[in-house]
Amino acid sequence: GDRKVFASLYINIGNLKEARGDLDGALESLLSSLEIREALGDTIRVARVSYNIGRVHEAMGNYSEALDYLFDHLLICETLADDYEVAIAHDLLGNVKLELERFEAALGHHQRALQLRRSLGDQWELAIAYLNRGNSYDATAEYALKRQQLQGVPQLFRQARTDYRAALELYQNLEDSTGLSACYNNIGLLHKNWGSYYLESEAVDSARQQLDSALYWLNQSLDLRRLAGDRHGIMEVYNGIGDVRRRQGRWSEALEYVERYYALAQDLDDPKFVQKAYKDFSRVYEKFGRYRLAYQ
Repeated sequence: GDRKVFASLYINIGNLKEARGDLDGALESLLSSLEIREALGDTIRVARVSYNIGRVHEAMGNYSEALDYLFDHLLICETLADDYEVAIAHDLLGNVKLELERFEAALGHHQRALQLRRSLGDQWELAIAYLNRGNSYDATAEYALKRQQLQGVPQLFRQARTDYRAALELYQNLEDSTGLSACYNNIGLLHKNWGSYYLESEAVDSARQQLDSALYWLNQSLDLRRLAGDRHGIMEVYNGIGDVRRRQGRWSEALEYVERYYALAQDLDDPKFVQKAYKDFSRVYEKFGRYRLAYQ
């Protein structure tokens, strides 16, 4: 009849289900824990469970729900002056805002997280903060590129590269293969987007160099993720390689990688990447002249 222990066990079960890819089951367990913590008036643990719930909603693509729980977490932790928890809240809030294409807000959250983590001195957390701020710069540049607003795009890419290099150095010093694989992947995506900028600018040689660099870094990430058996990570890299091949006009190879990551997305029940695959299938089939299939 120890309700505190029940609440802790629900969190552990939820975390295990999340690690296995059962996000619906994870959410159910975490909500059970939250209900008990709220009834007990356990404020700090309410905050922590709220963060975990927000994280799962973010992974599921439920961004509005994620924001609700993350702001609950942030409010409590700011009241308690817990800088560590405030920093992780800002990092994930920034990630959600990126998904919602609210780039200025995302950068603000990631800036705040980086500032806090510099003061806390945890090198692993600092690497995450650099990685996330780099993502903000890169995503902002990619969005501007899609809207044909090319002025300032190279500077954003350079800022992203600086942050990714800072994260990479920290992960190398920490000998953190998981962090390195994420960093390699993001550097690869940065070069992919930079290559797109040069394609738009009709600078063919520069575009080719950037896209070749993208493949180099993405394959570095793929090697580490295969060694770790990280199927979600492999799926993410396949998505990136397919995008590069599409930009290179190598449509058959692009289709091959879309098929690979689509199969993983279905197997892992990841709706976000299933959606990405449908978008990429339509683009590739259009280039093959298979318009009915592209439309479908």
